[in-house]
Amino acid sequence: MVSLVQVDPAYDVKYVIEHVDSKYNYTISYQKAMEALKCARENYLPKYMGTLQIYTPRTIMGWRHKDAINGVCMLGYVFWVFRPCIEAFKHCRKILIMDGTHMYTKYKHKLLIPNTLDANQKVI
Repeated sequence: MVSLVQVDPAYDVKYVIEHVDSKYNYTISYQKAMEALKCARENYLPKYMGTLQIYTPRTIMGWRHKDAINGVCMLGYVFWVFRPCIEAFKHCRKILIMDGTHMYTKYKHKLLIPNTLDANQKVI
């Protein structure tokens, strides 16, 4: 499953169900497919973040895990910012706008993106 997520990080739960059904001739529940996909993505995240930091030096990143439940560690938050973005914000106006959106998934995540205007009135 991890290799499928590496090829396509946006791999959907319905494809997990179809993959297991075609490979093992067994239909798993939506909940089990969602759990398998979550585990595959969490295993993929440290490798992705490490590679991102190698190829984009001075990128700041980090993540936090939630408290372990029944010995299972769950991902809580992920944060990263590219160094060129940090440098660009130094030369912009002192007004910062946080644009947020709700991601309607099982865990109800929120995506926050900072924006500002440069000297040419362009949004960064």
